[in-house]
Amino acid sequence: MVAVSPERHLLKAKDLADGRYGDGIGVEEMAAAAGLSRAHFSREFKRTYGEPPHKYLLARRLERASALLRNTDWQVNEICLSVGLKSVGSFTSSFSRHFGESPTAYRQRHAPARARGQQMRAENAQLWVHDQDEALAFYTEKLGFEVHEDVTLAEMGDFRWLSVRQPGADHGIVLMAVPGAPMIDEETKEQINVLMAKGFAGTIFFTTDDVYKDYETLKARGVEFTDEPFEQPYGIDVGFRDPSGNNFRLTQVTADLTVG
Repeated sequence: MVAVSPERHLLKAKDLADGRYGDGIGVEEMAAAAGLSRAHFSREFKRTYGEPPHKYLLARRLERASALLRNTDWQVNEICLSVGLKSVGSFTSSFSRHFGESPTAYRQRHAPARARGQQMRAENAQLWVHDQDEALAFYTEKLGFEVHEDVTLAEMGDFRWLSVRQPGADHGIVLMAVPGAPMIDEETKEQINVLMAKGFAGTIFFTTDDVYKDYETLKARGVEFTDEPFEQPYGIDVGFRDPSGNNFRLTQVTADLTVG
């Protein structure tokens, strides 16, 4: 059974929430992006994504807030406002319900890895893809990546390990085809395909010195963007997807997000 992609109007609303949560948008704006009434949109969104749109939007804001707590020295009230919320009290309550601890306690518990003497280093991130050759063409021809590893292991049922990297980078992306038996059962495979169709399979975040220039360059190469560049508290941001539905955010960072 092949997973069916959700209606494009719902994806537009979801992409709006993913990219514009910092603008203080709500369900009304998401419904408008989908071209539906608020009530109809809320029903369709919950049926497709398994949760009401207001909860999805709040989850995106809280996830971004958690990243800012881990990686910046911003005050809690600054983080609250930057993710599109207005009440610090409500933000603290929502954050505590979602993560099981207050923003302050969360920050204290997530000290930077370098402070803990961590010796491991990240080598690759993995994305599921429907077709490895199609994905390879997208990443090399449209995004400008280079092939780093391309090995087929006959002893593992012709399993193909395919990874790409940007020129000069020391880490990359593994383009992993969704496997079947015996690695995973059909039910799990179908679940992965459904997540990919809904745009939940993963997100890669890119940074750039000139988001408008890269936006025009990639658009000319045929990359399909989900929105246009817009300003966020942390920089100028735009999103796009690969042929398998994976999310990408391209950001020109204008705020100092480092700690220490």
